[in-house]
Amino acid sequence: ATAVAPFFSKTFRYKWTSESAGGAHDPENASFRTNPMFRLDSDVAQRVFVKARCDSHADALGMHVFASGERAHEKEADLTPHAGPTGYRSHVIWREYNLQGGSSTLVPVCHDAGVVAEFTMTVKARREVRISSLPYRPLQDPATLPDITHPTPPTHPTAPANGQLPPPANSQLPPLTNGQLPPLPNGQLLPPS
Repeated sequence: ATAVAPFFSKTFRYKWTSESAGGAHDPENASFRTNPMFRLDSDVAQRVFVKARCDSHADALGMHVFASGERAHEKEADLTPHAGPTGYRSHVIWREYNLQGGSSTLVPVCHDAGVVAEFTMTVKARREVRISSLPYRPLQDPATLPDITHPTPPTHPTAPANGQLPPPANSQLPPLTNGQLPPLPNGQLLPPS
């Protein structure tokens, strides 16, 4: 008789904070990308059961899986679940997904943004699924970025007032003058690169 392969099961706790409670997956909801996201790595294509349970009854709970294995955004299309409720539900939600071998992204969400709560995730499969957090790296506020449309030329700490840099020590070449390259010491040109 052939032995039945053991089932894989992993349960872990996480939370939505005031910074990471991004709300529903909706093309108009840019805060969706702040939700906690998890990378699921599987060596084989397999069906995966995923359950999310929220410790608070304050909001409808949802779940999304994306094929990328990277942080997802609000306009990215998620995978269609094989089984389980597709809408948002109160307190507990479960779904089954047919994952391809490789990486996927799991995103548990509350429907409304800003809901601070702890939740428990359970992932079950026939074979091992490696789970890791995908940290959120917010885009920098454009108001704090340097102005690159009119860059200031760099200055050399020892540049003389005329803007000409002295030749490097032990250099065989004369300094640059008026933006013209001096000839090489032997008068030859460099071969084309």
